[in-house]
Amino acid sequence: MFNIYLKSAWRNLLKHKFFSFISVAGLAIGLCACILIIQYANVELGVDRFHTKLDNLYRVVNDRYQQGSLVQHSTMTYSGIGQAMKQEIPEVEAYCRVTPYRVEVISWSDKKIADQRAMAVDASFLSMFTYTLLAGDKQTALLEPNSIIVSEKMAREQMGAKEPQSLLGQLLVFDTDSLPYKITGISKDVPGNSQLHFDLLISYVSLYSNNGNNQWAIADYDFTQPFFWQYIQLKKGADHKTVERKFAALNKKYFPKAAASGTREIFYLQPLQKAYLYSDFEYEIGKTGSYRIVWSLLVIALFILVLAWVNYINLSTARSLERAKEVGIRKVTGASRLQLIKQFLTESLLLNAFGILLGFAIFRSSLPLFARLIGRNLADLQTYDSRYWITLLLIFLVPVTLVMHRFWGLPDPQAAMMQQVHFMKNVSLIGACCLMAEKTPTSLRPDASSTMSTNLVFSAIVCPVMTNGRCDLILSSSSDSREIDPGPK
Repeated sequence: MFNIYLKSAWRNLLKHKFFSFISVAGLAIGLCACILIIQYANVELGVDRFHTKLDNLYRVVNDRYQQGSLVQHSTMTYSGIGQAMKQEIPEVEAYCRVTPYRVEVISWSDKKIADQRAMAVDASFLSMFTYTLLAGDKQTALLEPNSIIVSEKMAREQMGAKEPQSLLGQLLVFDTDSLPYKITGISKDVPGNSQLHFDLLISYVSLYSNNGNNQWAIADYDFTQPFFWQYIQLKKGADHKTVERKFAALNKKYFPKAAASGTREIFYLQPLQKAYLYSDFEYEIGKTGSYRIVWSLLVIALFILVLAWVNYINLSTARSLERAKEVGIRKVTGASRLQLIKQFLTESLLLNAFGILLGFAIFRSSLPLFARLIGRNLADLQTYDSRYWITLLLIFLVPVTLVMHRFWGLPDPQAAMMQQVHFMKNVSLIGACCLMAEKTPTSLRPDASSTMSTNLVFSAIVCPVMTNGRCDLILSSSSDSREIDPGPK
């Protein structure tokens, strides 16, 4: 039965090409715009979500007050604060210091490499954060001074290595340093949804070690110069608010002269999963977004989708008068109310299916342009997670599915058989009525001269037609004004 509805729906769409085109195009464009916005919001909300220890990772931020006035609201803090927290607070499992490292030109073999992003990080960086090493041991790669990890992209594109693993043990020389750095690892390229981006990771101990290039003493353990970023990992189940309440004792111990000088340091923890969207701090180490913009865009996406559906409903309503004649003919020929509902739902389902397919096609073709418009890499916007696409499809198909299930119901073989029996009985009854009319003696027929302008041939040929348990009366009449022969007298 569904095949009949489907064929009828297809023919109706072809018959009204302009209406079908406007409806499908409106749905497709609205759907495309909605998906593009959702895709962008999905990328923004997914920043740093790939870290396996995300729930336990925090960054240390601090406010500095001078004579009661806030003078700094910053993500930069002191090099010794992470180590002090680990020593004084049992809930702190690990800490990591991070600072950008200025590199202009790198010499390797006979090549000069420029414009590479470098960061100096503690050895715990690779165990706290989920950045994959293709070669090397993440536990020891950054332990020694003058050790360096190179990204896969740099190894292949800048250094021309077909097998990046072959670069292990080779030396790089920075233009600002005298001692070379030894390659101890090759990292997989940083995901696009990471707040931290780097091409090179330098061992943090290189900043202050006597065997390093810098011998920068305050980078080791200092509470006077806030030039560093600190991340800590709490033990599983630890509450960061409870940890924050212990910072007051930490301040008294490590900043004993602050009160006398009118300075007050307040440290607190920001969950890493909120560092990108919920940041109003100074001196961010990476790019940040805005949760207000993301949620506003999602509301706009919902509004666009609703607008597309309203546009479709308005177009369908405008055609309702044109289809009134079709509905009447179908009712006269025996179509039930449920059958009409199924027919129109099938047409809607078919039209919406075309709109969804066309919308996805436009979305895929416009994705590169959209990526350039918002300043993102195309790979960042290409989601291959099947759960994401299934969820997205359900958003658009569940309402239609619920309506179809409400009116379609489950097939009942016994009910279908009874409908066929009723149909055959009705056909037989109609045939019997027509035969009775033909065999009726002309003397019993109403005189044509006694009729009014309507000239009814039979004033009451009544055929009971059972449709969904109701008895409808079908009156056969004729408005033909020809003279009717009364027959022999």
